[in-house]
Formats: sequence, C-alpha cells, structure tokens
Amino acid sequence: MSKRIFSKWTPNENKNKSKTGSSGACRPFFRSDGGFSTVGMVIALLLTLSLIFSAAQVHRIQSISSEVQNVADAAALAAENQVASFYVVIQVCDAAVLSLSLTGLIMAGAGAVALCVPACQPIAATLIEAADKVIRMRDTFAESATRGLNALQAFLPFIAAAQSASVASANSTSHATYLGMALLLPLEGKELTYPSLTGAHEALETLHSKGEEIASTAEEAEEASREANEHKMRAFMADCGNEPGYCMSERARSLASMAGGENPLFSQVDNWSFSVPLARARAYYGRRALAEAPHSSSVDEQQNSVLRKQFYEYASGELARGYVVEKEDSFESYFPLLPKNTDEMRQSSLYQQAVYPVTVDEHGIRYLHAWDGCPGIAECGHLAGYASLQQFEAEGMSPCPFCRFSPVSLGEVAAASTSIENGFEHHYRIVAEEARLYQKARERLEPAMKQVKEPVGSILDNLENAMKAATTTRLDDAFPPGAYGALALVVNTKVNTLDNLAPVAFFSSDSSLGPSAALSGATLAQDQSTPSGEVVDSLLDGFMGDSSDVAAFLPHEVLKLWGTALRFYTQGFNALDEGMKSVLGSIPIASQSGLGDWASKRFHSAADAVGLQSADTAAWKPVTVNSWHVAQADPHAPASDALLRAKHLVTHLSSNSSAPLSDIVDASAAVVEEEIDGIGTVRIAEISLGDEQGPSIPIEIALPSGVKDAGKDFLGRARDALKSLTTSPSQVVKPWS
Repeated sequence: MSKRIFSKWTPNENKNKSKTGSSGACRPFFRSDGGFSTVGMVIALLLTLSLIFSAAQVHRIQSISSEVQNVADAAALAAENQVASFYVVIQVCDAAVLSLSLTGLIMAGAGAVALCVPACQPIAATLIEAADKVIRMRDTFAESATRGLNALQAFLPFIAAAQSASVASANSTSHATYLGMALLLPLEGKELTYPSLTGAHEALETLHSKGEEIASTAEEAEEASREANEHKMRAFMADCGNEPGYCMSERARSLASMAGGENPLFSQVDNWSFSVPLARARAYYGRRALAEAPHSSSVDEQQNSVLRKQFYEYASGELARGYVVEKEDSFESYFPLLPKNTDEMRQSSLYQQAVYPVTVDEHGIRYLHAWDGCPGIAECGHLAGYASLQQFEAEGMSPCPFCRFSPVSLGEVAAASTSIENGFEHHYRIVAEEARLYQKARERLEPAMKQVKEPVGSILDNLENAMKAATTTRLDDAFPPGAYGALALVVNTKVNTLDNLAPVAFFSSDSSLGPSAALSGATLAQDQSTPSGEVVDSLLDGFMGDSSDVAAFLPHEVLKLWGTALRFYTQGFNALDEGMKSVLGSIPIASQSGLGDWASKRFHSAADAVGLQSADTAAWKPVTVNSWHVAQADPHAPASDALLRAKHLVTHLSSNSSAPLSDIVDASAAVVEEEIDGIGTVRIAEISLGDEQGPSIPIEIALPSGVKDAGKDFLGRARDALKSLTTSPSQVVKPWS
C-alpha cells in the first residue's frame, strides 16, 4: 500500500508548477501531499463490521426470543385440534343414532303398510320384528353413546393439555427447551343427552297389540272391495264397456241417435261412475218419448206406439227420481227398476194410471180401450170416462174387440227389450241391479276401511312424531370443553449466553438470554378446503364395513335401509327418500281395497311433513386468534376458577401478585392432572344386536400416541418450569398492551 493514495491539490501549487514546467512535462493530477490516513480507514472498517455483526446478533437473539410465540401458537392449535376431533366423533355417533332411528321408524311404517294388504301380512310380521329390534338397538346405543361422549368430553381438557405439552416439547432445539400447557374454554362442556324416541314405542305397541285385528279387518275390507269392484265392472261393461257390442251406449246411439255429451264413452272403469248410465238413461227415454210414432196405420201398431210412448214417459219420470251420491268413504244410489213383465207392471204406477177410455154399450157392458183413437170406441157404445188397468181387472171390464187392450198388452211393452241383449232396458236393468249390489258391498266395505284406517293412521301419526323427535333431538348442538377456544402458555427454559448464540470476534460478553414465555389462543373455524360431510362420509364407510357380522341378524332390506339412512345424514332427504321408496316398493301394495296404497302415501307424506334435513357436517379446523377474545368469549357465564385465572393472566399480568405466572400455572395444572391415570382407548358407544352374545359394532377413539405415558411428565415439567419464571411486578413486560 502506498503511503499516499490521493493527492491534495491547491491552486497556487498548480500555478507555480505550470510556470516552472518549461520542459512541458505536467505533474500527475492525483499527486498530492495530503490524504486520508490508514488508521482512519481501519477504524471505519472495524466500526462497520462491528455494527454488522452486532445487528446479526440482535436479529438472532430476537428470532430465538420470538420462536416461543410460534411454539405457543402450535401448542394452542394442538389443544384445539382435539376439540375438532371430538366434534367428528359427535357427528359419527349422531349419524349412527339418527340412522338407527330412521331405519326403525321406516321399518315400522312399512310394517303398518303391509298389514293393510292381506297378501303381505307375512311380510308385515317380519318388518315389525325388525323395527322392534332396530329401535331397541337405537335406544341402547343412544344411552351408551351419551355416556361415552360425556366421559370423553370430561377427559378432553387433559387430552388437549397433554397434546399441547407434547407439541411444545417436540419443538425443542439445541438452544431452546420448550415446555407448556393449554387450557380449554369453557373448561366443562354441556352434558349430552338423547331422550327416548317419542312416538316410536307407542307405534310399536299398537302394532303388536292390534296387528292381528288390523290384518283381519283388512281381509274383510279386501273381500268387500273385491265384490264392489266386480259389480262396478259389470255395470261399466253393460253401460259402455262392451262397445262396439251391445250395451247402453251402443243401443242409445242406434235406437235414439244419441251422441256427444248425451252419450259419452269411457275406455276404463277407473274414469267411469254410476252417474254416467243414470244420465244416459234419462236422456234416452226423453228422446224416445219425443220421437215415438207408429210405424204403420194398423190398429195393433198404433196401440203399441201409444203404449211405448206411455212407457217411455213413465220411465223418464221414474229416472228423474234416481240419484247417485258417491264419496270417498260412502256410496248411495237409486236406479228405478222398470217393469219387465205384466206382474212387475202391476206393481208400478202404470197399473194405476186412469188414462184409458171406457165405453158402455146398450147391454151395459163396459169396454176398456188403449187410446182415444181406438176404432172400437165408436163401435162399443158411448164414452163413459177413463179407467186404469187396476179398475179394469177389479171391476170386470171387457177388453175392446178391436184393440184387445189388457194388462198383458202394457206388460209386454218392455218385456222383449228387457229380456234380450239388443234392448236398451236389458242393459239398463243390469246396471241398476249391479248398482244395488255395489252399494251393499260398499256398506260392508266402509266400516271395515274405517276400522283399519283409524289404528293405522294413529300408528303413522306416532311415527311422524317420532321422526320429528329424531331429527330435532340431536347432538349437533353439542357444547364440549374448548367450544370457545384454547389458551396455551409455553416457556423456553434454556439459558443461552450471547457468545453461544452468535459468536463475534470483535468483542465478547458474559450476558445471557434468559427463559422466555408466550401466551396464545386458538378457536375453531370451518375448513373451507374440505367439502362438507367428506370426513363423516369416510368414517361412516368404515363404520358400515364393520357391520358385516350383523348380516345374519337383520334382513337384507333393513341393512340396505340403514346404509341409506347413514347417507341421509350428509346428503339430505333425497337419499332417505330413495331408501323409503325402495322398502315400500318391495311391498306389493296393490289391492282391491286400496288400503295399502293409502297407507303408503300417508306414510310418505308424513315423512315429507317432517321436513327432514341433513345435518351440519362442516369440517372444523383450529385457527389462532387473540387470546383475549378466547378468554372473554363468555364473560357472564358461571365460569370455572381456571377460566377466571386465565383471563386475569391476560389482562392483569402485572397485578399485585408476587408470582402471577405461578397462579395460573397452578390453576391450569390442577384441572388437567386429575384425569391422567387409567386413560387409553376410550369406547364411546357400542351398537349391540340382540342379546349379550350377539354381534356388536363398537365406536372407539384412541388417544394421541404417547399421550398417556408422557402426559404426567410433560405437565409436571411444564408446571415446574413455568413456576420458575415468577418475577416481581416491576420486571413484567406486556408486549400486547
């Protein structure tokens, strides 16, 4: 290194040099007698390096000091993650209870439906027995599930504390030894309960006590309905079902030229009613009466035409008094029977009508004539009034020698058309007779239907109430320890000298970085990255996989429905609706009485009325939050002493206490240490099928690995380390203030 690096330039010096430089050689511009000394540069370099290494040392110290907060965050998240796992266990148990409830209720409803169909009554017994078993399974499981879940949530504070201590210890390094503990808020959860399935037991009791009576009455209703339907079918065929063959509609079209609305056609009996032939007959006889005229001028034809018109008018008047009143649960009708022979004519008002002219000859003999235009009136004396056929026979009158009118003459008007199938009256009489028999069958059917519908309706009402209870009394409103969040306190107990943390050759120091502590809070938030129900679905898949041993205990349809009911928990009513349709579809509910179809629709509408909705199966994950918010989550509730101390630590750390950390450490440790002994795998509940020797499906949860063995050690070390940090109030620093 040259002695002079930079030259000092002065104006006078350069001026002199220019004058004396006659040789033309100029001195270098940078040559000078002045400049910075080497000692100054060395000092500057040393200061710069000292500042750089000092800054690096400060950064290293601050980084190590701040790492305790990261570990506290991890400990709080680990503690709250146990609460998230507990919610998953609750969802699985809730799904099991709800699915068993719905399975049993649907099976009971299907059994009630099957009782209404005589052909399905053997199936009904199987379904009712299966429903009884499933409901008992549900009650047993619900009781054991609540007992197990309450026990687990009592362990939850310890599990969370032990897990957070384990996480804190696992983050220890060569320059940091972390110990800590966590406290769940609230410290005690709300007790979980599953009430009895209201309505289910009443429905099953009715099925057992009145099942045979319902089945017997359903058979009576089926027989009466079969007879009624047969009579209705025969009446339908006689009215219009035989088209284009002989029937009322065909005869009305051919004989009276009726068409359109006066003469309607029906292709199926389901769309037809007895009011159709009654209206058709009224229109027919009205038309025939108006259009009646003799086909020739002979006396016999003229007489027959008069008698036909008289019969048509009589029939039209009689049919005007006819009626059909048909309701869903009753039937009443009146089809006047028209006389088909002389004897029946004598029983009608035709026999008593005084409309026939009477003449008296010179010998006092009285003659009865068919109509006023009879040629015998002029030949048989004089007109003496009018009389009826009843008077004719009672008073011994003589028939007219020209028209030969007598009761037989009028009786034969409808005899032919009633006796042979090409007559309208023949088919009308069939309809009238079948209507009478149909009404008698309905009179037997309706009471039987009522005797079936009342108890079955009551059963289905109870099942509807039970469904409402099953979907409203759930565990999805659970409030376990840690529902508000978790507070974690972590300490780094390692004492590090500054030389060990960041050795600096320029200087050394005997100072050391002492223990440090941090407080963190965590709570639960919905995990948007996990689809709703995915976690529960995967667990339920394994849950059903464990049920293979029960295949011989429950019918295939029951197991299939149970699987569908489990899917309902996450997928909603559509999944359950498919299961209901599958079960009800396996029952041949078609019957003459329609009771099976009625009960099936009634049961399905009951399920619709309940408004079944899938459960909230959102996945939860722990997230860090300000510890003050966790401590203040429920300030007005009767909190535990540990919760009050945690809030005191956060808000009044520099209180009058000579050892504020010691206060909260003792309070927290006392809560969690009591639950350590005897905890391993926790059996939440068990679905028992049948007696004690029968198959079963357990629901168990294993504590995190190493929790039981390391729990006491972690908590003991954490408590001792935290208590060793007690300091005077003047030395407390609150960075969160």
